[in-house]
Amino acid sequence: NGVMLYVVAAIRTLLHFRPAQMEIECVRHDGHSQTISGSIIMVSVGNSPRTGGGFHLTPHAKLDDGLLDMGVATAISKLRLLSLLPRALFGKHTSDPAFTLYQCRRIHIQCADGIPVHADGELLSAAAQKIEIEVLPGRLRIHDVRGNNDSSIKKKRG
Repeated sequence: NGVMLYVVAAIRTLLHFRPAQMEIECVRHDGHSQTISGSIIMVSVGNSPRTGGGFHLTPHAKLDDGLLDMGVATAISKLRLLSLLPRALFGKHTSDPAFTLYQCRRIHIQCADGIPVHADGELLSAAAQKIEIEVLPGRLRIHDVRGNNDSSIKKKRG
């Protein structure tokens, strides 16, 4: 089962991972910035609710809102973190004070010690010190099977 493989991988990672001192800048939809800094165990950025094996780390994310949802987990005990794991499968972890959600147009993450960065299940860097992520609304064109060009996906009724 794919979900179980991700759960086992997450538990293994959490047992060996140490929090990192990070400074994160979130540029919101209105252009104002918010800075988050401190000892952080995880940052998850997504434009859809689900990630790796079905975890709902950014449960309110929408593909078409022009924003990236970012979940930040502050350093907590490994036992408490493991207790949040099953809740994260269903997006119920967001009520925990150690986990905060943000909506951003642009995200800048700095970590002097370097942190691993994954995208779509692939390791991009084992020790990134600076990460910049930006959403580019409307940049993806969709071509449907009938040959019509459309910049959005529309549901057909009837």
